[in-house]
Amino acid sequence: PALRTDETDSGWLRRLRDRRDEADAAGAHADEGTDEGTDDAPLPVDRATLPPVPRSRAVHRDDPDERLDWGGAFHDGSPEDPDEDDQVRAGGWRRTLLVVGLPLLALVLVVAGGYWLGTNVVSAASSTEDSVGSTPTPAAPAGSEAPAEEPASAPLAIASAQVFDPFGDGEPENDDAVPLSYDGDPATSWPTLTYRGSAGFGNLKPGVGVLYDLGSEQALSAVTIGTDTPGATVEVRTGASADGELDSYPVAAEGELTGTDDLAFAEPVTTRYVLVWVTGLVSQDEGFSADLSEVTPVAADAG
Repeated sequence: PALRTDETDSGWLRRLRDRRDEADAAGAHADEGTDEGTDDAPLPVDRATLPPVPRSRAVHRDDPDERLDWGGAFHDGSPEDPDEDDQVRAGGWRRTLLVVGLPLLALVLVVAGGYWLGTNVVSAASSTEDSVGSTPTPAAPAGSEAPAEEPASAPLAIASAQVFDPFGDGEPENDDAVPLSYDGDPATSWPTLTYRGSAGFGNLKPGVGVLYDLGSEQALSAVTIGTDTPGATVEVRTGASADGELDSYPVAAEGELTGTDDLAFAEPVTTRYVLVWVTGLVSQDEGFSADLSEVTPVAADAG
C-alpha cells in the first residue's frame, strides 16, 4: 500500500506492509483452490509487527514516591533561576516596601512642604508688617551736619567750705569734718551734732548747714546731695557773700533726702556760694542727727 503523507516510514510500518503483502499473496492462492471467498477469514496478526504502546502508570495519592513533582515546571534548578521561596520572599519585600515606604515618603513630603510654606509665608508677612508699620527716617540733606548730642551737665568743683550756724550757741558743729562732704568719697561725711528731744534740733534752733564756695560765680542748675541718714530734709540756697544772714540766701530747691538726690532748680542760677541748709534731723540711737556725705554743684547747660 502507498504511504500517506502523514505517515513515517519506520521499521514496524515496513514489517506491517510485508505481512500484508504476504497475506494478500496467500489469499490469492487460496482463491484459486476453492470457490469460497476469503472476506470472512480473519487475517493473522503478528504482535511483533504492532507499534509499541506506552505502559500506563497509575498515580497513587497515598504513595509519596508516586506524587507529581511540579517544581521543574517553574524553574530549572540553575543558580540563576530563583526557586519558589525566593520569589515569595521577593514578592513579600516588594509589598512591604509599597505599604510602608509610600506612606512614609508622603509624610516626609507633607512635613517638608509645610515647613517651607510656613517659613516663607511668615517671613513675607513680617516683612510686610515692618514696611507698613515703620516710618522711614528722612535722610539728612547733603552737606548738612547731624545734630550734636547735648552734653551732660558737668559737676562743678568746690574751692572751700565752712559750717554755717547763725543760730548756734558758739559750740563747734563738727567743723573739722566739713571737707569730707565734698572729697569725692561717699563713704565719708560731715555729721551734725546729736540733738535730743525732737527732730527740730531739740527746739534749740531752726537749722544748721554748710556754705560752699565755688571760687567764682557759676551758672548752676542743680545740686546733687548724698547722705547716710535718709529722711533728713534740706534746702539749697544761693548767695553772693560768705558772711550774710540766712535770709540773704534765697531758696533755689528743697526736699527730703533718700540716699543720693538731684535737687534741680526751677531755673538756672548764677552764684558763687551754695548753702545746704539742714532743716530736719533723723532719729538715731542716742537722739537726732543728719549728715552730708557728698555735695556736688551741677553746672547749667551752656546756651
